[in-house]
Amino acid sequence: MTRYLLLGVLCFIMVVGCTDTDEVSQQITGLQGQIDNLQSQNQKLSIEITALKTSIDEKDAEILDLSDRLQRYEDDPGVTGNLDSGAFGLIEYGEGDCMPCGCESGFECGCPEKEYSPYDGKIALVSKILLDFMGVPLDDDYSSVIESSDQFEVTNGSYDIRIDHGIYVLMPVDMYQYGDNVITIPKETFVEKDFQFFRCTSY
Repeated sequence: MTRYLLLGVLCFIMVVGCTDTDEVSQQITGLQGQIDNLQSQNQKLSIEITALKTSIDEKDAEILDLSDRLQRYEDDPGVTGNLDSGAFGLIEYGEGDCMPCGCESGFECGCPEKEYSPYDGKIALVSKILLDFMGVPLDDDYSSVIESSDQFEVTNGSYDIRIDHGIYVLMPVDMYQYGDNVITIPKETFVEKDFQFFRCTSY
């Protein structure tokens, strides 16, 4: 009888021991999964931080380059004419109605085509970095930005300018527009690009 009792106790201990071992094993597996997940998140965060640092370094380089060019202009206002980079092309300008138009019963569909003619007047090449930093400038801000930017005279729609390399927003001096009128001028390169501007007289 005692023999059978001891065997029963021994079996009970073995079963309980196996059960505890399984639970511990499951806990270890769960903890290992959490560790792997944290390591994966840490790796992704590290990649994002590296990308952010790279972006900041690029912006810092652009700002330093812009600051250097501004200093060159202050030291020698005539430096613009001696540069080996610039842009040329045609600029067209138009004015007209910008009211919504569409289809009405008994009438033809579609809006009238906008009419353009060669532009005569002054244009400004504003630093894109500056505009991105400012957002949409107010009237006073816009005037100060134009005054501090490079300006050129355009006759019969043709422009041919020399300017230091950079990314600019080209626009008439009396018309704020920021869209497809961005031009990138690399070092030692003359870029050909045409522009169209349309001023809405009614909405």
